[in-house]
Amino acid sequence: MNEAAQTDGAKLVDFLESMIGGMSLRGVPARRAAPDKPPEEEKRAAISVLSAEAFRDAVRRCKAESLHQRQALKREAQLKRQRTIKALLDQHVSDAQWSEMLDKAKLAARRGEQEFMLLRFPSDLCSDGGRKINVAEEGWEGTLRGEAAEFYSRWRTDLKPRSFGLSARIVSFDDGIIGDIALYLTWRSD
Repeated sequence: MNEAAQTDGAKLVDFLESMIGGMSLRGVPARRAAPDKPPEEEKRAAISVLSAEAFRDAVRRCKAESLHQRQALKREAQLKRQRTIKALLDQHVSDAQWSEMLDKAKLAARRGEQEFMLLRFPSDLCSDGGRKINVAEEGWEGTLRGEAAEFYSRWRTDLKPRSFGLSARIVSFDDGIIGDIALYLTWRSD
């Protein structure tokens, strides 16, 4: 191999290494120029350790790191969801919050809407994870817990006697699993 080809090969390896964050593609720790080696000899040594196996190792490291990051994000999201559920289970609906919701529902009716979302909450707030709501099974209201159960109770005592309806729907899915549910106050005329 002539010297020009070796130089081009070394430049290619240097470029590829720069694309993967400076990791070595030669299968050895990152090279450092030894002051006592001539540059031509160093170039020949660098080219001789260039291998497809080094490329495969770089790909494996990248995939492993990516998987680790995805798993860490998923664990963090699960912890956040658990904290949210605990907070919602302990939360209560004040008279002021209820009045504010009803005021917002009035504004929605004035805009021509026939329903208003009272509350959006994680499916874990239901004792069955939202299964009954998902299949519109009778008795879904008995699965509500925490704040969602309080909204249902307030609707039943304050608004149901005035012909308001209440519906529950799944509003998001996460990887095919029920995500969030919403309770809607309804006043449809049809």
